Amino acid sequence: MQTVALKPKRAEWTAMVIGLVLLCAAMLALPVLCPLLALAVPLLACPLVRRREEAVAWVAAAVPTVSALMAGYDALFAASLLLIGALPLLITRLVPVTQRAGARGMLMYMSATAFSLTMVLAMATRMLGGPLPYTLAEAYVQWVDGSMNKQVILRLYAANGRISALEGIRPLMEAAYSRQLLLSLRLTAENLLVRQLPLLLVKASIIVGLFTSLRLERTNGVVLVVETRTACDKRTRIIAPPGFRMLSLPRPLPVWLILLIATAVILLLTPGSFAQTMLVLCNGTVETLLCLQGAAVMVFLNTRTDPDRKTLAGLLAATVYLLAPVVLCLIGIADLMFHFRNPQAHKPD
Repeated sequence: MQTVALKPKRAEWTAMVIGLVLLCAAMLALPVLCPLLALAVPLLACPLVRRREEAVAWVAAAVPTVSALMAGYDALFAASLLLIGALPLLITRLVPVTQRAGARGMLMYMSATAFSLTMVLAMATRMLGGPLPYTLAEAYVQWVDGSMNKQVILRLYAANGRISALEGIRPLMEAAYSRQLLLSLRLTAENLLVRQLPLLLVKASIIVGLFTSLRLERTNGVVLVVETRTACDKRTRIIAPPGFRMLSLPRPLPVWLILLIATAVILLLTPGSFAQTMLVLCNGTVETLLCLQGAAVMVFLNTRTDPDRKTLAGLLAATVYLLAPVVLCLIGIADLMFHFRNPQAHKPD
């Protein structure tokens, strides 16, 4: 039996390079969005490692830093943006393929993304001179206060129950009523950002790390197998990684996940802001893992009869994740119990 690694077609490499060029142009044009846009760099750049186009990957990793410096941002904050693309590239470059395959590779890229985003948040806090949630909330309130539609925005928030003020002073002092609404808006925005920023960091780390690892497996893991039975009888088959649609948490549940759930229960009973923040992180980690498993089940069911529908199935799963993540979470829990996907259903072409 002989095996030959199959590489993607030249058009796919060209598409990755074009995608990186467009991404770099967007980061240069919109420096304020560099931390978000830079998260897409590993997905497009890591497969180019050890190829002729590798230089393009390293340049793309450095573009967020260049863009931030050109916009006049703090040097340390700009340097932290380099980590988002550079750390996954270093892992891809230095760690052998066999050592970053499967769950180990996913954990490596997730950890690299989490460390990078943590450093970006720390440097942003240093640059702004205060905790990021409070600074962002203050900036948003100032924008609302200076907006021509200030009263409309405040009334919409008040009508939805997001902010409130003493109605008794409204007929007497409209200005004082508006100031109370602005103060209520500031407190609401601060509380929301304090809860959501750590949660977004966890979700971004898991999702970016997972899909970077899966993309590398898809790029480097397709193998042509030639089986020779007799001189005249040779059979060939293509073995490809199962991909996202077969993604699943190990069964039985790993010890670390059980400990994570137990930790969340303990933190739920523990007073204090730190315990509540850690509770949000634990819940966010478990929820994201279960949502990804549910999304994998959805993609599997939609592509079981027609594999060419994987793009449409992926967009559908992403839409459900954005609009109703609890649906994917329930599907993921049900899959752990009832095993909707048979591992034997994925057969090589």
